Amino acid sequence: MSTVTCTAPFVPSELRALKNWVPWDLKPGKDGRPTKVPRGSTTDPETWRTFEDALAIGAEGVGFCFTDTDYAGCDLDGCLIDGQPTAEARQIIDALASYTERSPSGSGLHIVVKGKLPPGVGHKNVHVPGMKALEAYDTGRYFTWTGHVFEGRDEIHERTEALSTLAGRWLGRASDVRPLTALEAQARLPIVNTHLSNDELLALIEQEQPTMYREYLEKDLPLPRVDLSKDDIVLLRLLIPYTGWDEARIKALAERSALMRDRWSKIHSKGLTWLEYQIRRELVAAAAATVAKTGDELARSYTLAELRRDPDVLKPPTVVVPGLAWQGRVTLVAAREGVGKSTLFSAAAAAVVSGRPFLGEATLKGPVLWVLVEEHVADLFLRAIAFQTAEDGLHVLERPDTPVESLRAEVARIKPVLVIIDTLHTFAATLVERGSQSDDWQTVMSIIDELARAPHGPAVLMAAQAVKGTGDYRDSTAIGHGVDVVLNLTVPDAEGPVRYLKRQKCRWPLAETVAIEKTEAGYQRTSVLETSAQRLEQVRQTVTAEWQTAEQIAKVLDRSERRVRDDLHDLYDKGAGEIERQGGGKGHPYQFRTKF
Repeated sequence: MSTVTCTAPFVPSELRALKNWVPWDLKPGKDGRPTKVPRGSTTDPETWRTFEDALAIGAEGVGFCFTDTDYAGCDLDGCLIDGQPTAEARQIIDALASYTERSPSGSGLHIVVKGKLPPGVGHKNVHVPGMKALEAYDTGRYFTWTGHVFEGRDEIHERTEALSTLAGRWLGRASDVRPLTALEAQARLPIVNTHLSNDELLALIEQEQPTMYREYLEKDLPLPRVDLSKDDIVLLRLLIPYTGWDEARIKALAERSALMRDRWSKIHSKGLTWLEYQIRRELVAAAAATVAKTGDELARSYTLAELRRDPDVLKPPTVVVPGLAWQGRVTLVAAREGVGKSTLFSAAAAAVVSGRPFLGEATLKGPVLWVLVEEHVADLFLRAIAFQTAEDGLHVLERPDTPVESLRAEVARIKPVLVIIDTLHTFAATLVERGSQSDDWQTVMSIIDELARAPHGPAVLMAAQAVKGTGDYRDSTAIGHGVDVVLNLTVPDAEGPVRYLKRQKCRWPLAETVAIEKTEAGYQRTSVLETSAQRLEQVRQTVTAEWQTAEQIAKVLDRSERRVRDDLHDLYDKGAGEIERQGGGKGHPYQFRTKF
């Protein structure tokens, strides 16, 4: 709940006179934490009120929308310690020297100035010392208002130059979307229909494309929607020809659609919300589509003969962690809970930062970045100490609010040879709306792949949550398509120290199964690896005279359902009638039993 409420006398008269106010309510977000939700759109003036009218609603609070004004706001989140600003926050407060008030949480500050941010800058940085995050906006957003003036700073001043300095130091460029090439810049879409209001433009779309309008822009959309992410893209592609390169207008029109939901307003990358990011991406794609199919900037094909002359083309990737991670490539290790994937990764990290062998083979020495999003940092610390990890070589990125942005920034800063993400599913939780759908996962996996494929890119090693029945990674197959190696970490004996690393996919030669054993110093290879004949015999002995599915038998053996199912079919095909089989129709899995 808010700890600081709005006090009417402390609203500067110049803002109080504007009809740019909205009430807001405190509602639980997807993660369960309270979220301040405005009663209206921050880009649609028709939903705004006067300050008095907004306050009279009796909502949790009121907020000021910066769109279509000469004002900008800076949010210094978590910058107060015992009520006093940190040294870094003090520098920003003094540099902007304008209206300043406590934020609703009581632990941060809002600064309002007259002026505009430089074009193209970012809006959020979670790496500013002395605060949780620094944000700055002059359009498209609103600030919750408390009127709790800080240090008597109750007047608004013109600070365009100070905003520019602040943005240059802390906010950088806004877009992580691929910049336009020279050819695309020439084809950049002109802004069109500026003579029409938003209402008139929507009426034009309805007249010219009534079916598309009804499907994507009417408030009462037909339900259920099968794929909201695809619908969002169709909506943007519908709007772009009617607006041209006018990002603010596309956003305002899109927000009139009933497709609008919480996800659109969440920060996606480098200060852009998810909707802003998709708009920018679709505009770049639209510009690229208008470029003639000739020119030096377009990709060209090459022959096998040219490939052969490249001395590096047939070289296998450089090994960073033997059997686990390769430079510039992405590995996914799926395992059920409690099997020990984090312990395995800790041993690998310890070997890499010290340049020690792992599984009896050389590692590539260098810094390691561990993205910690599930367990407590103390658990990682204790394992690192147990494996004698060099303390200055292992870097921990703990629960970043903006996972993609933070990961990119830390990779650029640290230049690790190995990045560990434990686990992928938790890392991507705020980016993937529906785990079983491929669209969201394709975006996440392409970002991770791009990170690894960059010049001198790191090896990326990710843990994945596994399905209990099969031991395979859960959710969309787009995850597996987006990596170079997929391994399953399994336990042949729940009480023993041996683990199996089983290859499910690899783009180069790799052993099908490697048996490893945990020791005090880390992990080592072991010869305790069952033969195919031994595995089949154990499955055969588990089959009873009662009909059982592969899933039931796999649970008894504590093995992968898929592997047990394949073994059962093998036994049936080669068993001279010893094993019987029935079922196999749609919705009816095969069942097996002994004949005798």
